[in-house]
Amino acid sequence: MSISFTIFQNSVWRDKVNLELRNQLESYTKAPYIDQPQGIYAHHEAQLIGGITFQKYTDILWIEGIWVDEKFKRQGIGKMLLEQMIDEAKKNNIQNLQLNTYFSEAKSFFKASGFEVVHSIPHWKYGLTCYFMRKYI
Repeated sequence: MSISFTIFQNSVWRDKVNLELRNQLESYTKAPYIDQPQGIYAHHEAQLIGGITFQKYTDILWIEGIWVDEKFKRQGIGKMLLEQMIDEAKKNNIQNLQLNTYFSEAKSFFKASGFEVVHSIPHWKYGLTCYFMRKYI
């Protein structure tokens, strides 16, 4: 048997691998896999000033990211976004929030919001330490 390898981008192959991984995950968890993040957005008049994106998994809500415009930082916008997301989790009977971050400012924000560092991996990506965090609500 002769096997060859390539690194060129082929969307059909990528989609096939992703589908098979999705099928395998669903067979293990007995739950549908959803790979489209949801978002809650903050705006002032017509201007987007912040947002939080997340995905629901069987019993956790995974925070993909949170962002607040520089001009609106330190005004409680991030805290309000997080509170809105927690309300969404409660509506779906989810009591476990999880995320990872590489940024000390974000780590401090989430710790102040009741998250705990479960594990850290030094020099994970881009030479930064990755902090895996969680909060039970």
